[in-house]
Amino acid sequence: MELAHTVSEERQQIVQHDRLALFAGSAGIFLSTLDSGIMNVALPSLCTSFSCDFHAITLAVTLYMATIGSTIVLFGRLADRLGQVVLLGAGFFLFGVASAGCALSTALIALVAWRALQGIGAAMMQASAAAAITTIVRGMPIPIALGIFGTFLGLGPVLGPTVGGVLLSTVGWPWIFWINLPICAAGAYCTFRLGAYARRDRAIAISPH
Repeated sequence: MELAHTVSEERQQIVQHDRLALFAGSAGIFLSTLDSGIMNVALPSLCTSFSCDFHAITLAVTLYMATIGSTIVLFGRLADRLGQVVLLGAGFFLFGVASAGCALSTALIALVAWRALQGIGAAMMQASAAAAITTIVRGMPIPIALGIFGTFLGLGPVLGPTVGGVLLSTVGWPWIFWINLPICAAGAYCTFRLGAYARRDRAIAISPH
């Protein structure tokens, strides 16, 4: 009876780990791709708000993408050293802080700078999201887990223009950044929980029986 209870607890823990890892990884990749689609439709509104020409405001898009492209390999190596969950959590935190900075920006230079920082956070998430899933998920086949991950990867660019259009026409451009904060908070919470579980498992493994 005690053995069956232990096995049941282990299965529940595996399921919980899987859900946390899937949500964190999928949310990370979704956020980083959603933001690109939202920004593309927001450029005209940003031009008006910051009283600048179109070429100047496109720096907020190109610098974001350039930052991701130039740092993602570095963060991939860093994830192997520090752990995918740690880097994913740091990515959520940095992306959330940068999103708030973008929403509060009153000058174009500030917006561009915060977007560069946001790109670093996105690179952290993209470099660690899939690896976090493949290293943690045990209760379902990895191809299925990666299929769910791939769905969110595809949803970001598809939903970005629609979500951006709705927000711009209703509550204004700052909300294309504020909308990121609840997702960042939920993703960071999931990585925190995963880290706590990992520390507990290590403590159990080295404790004397």
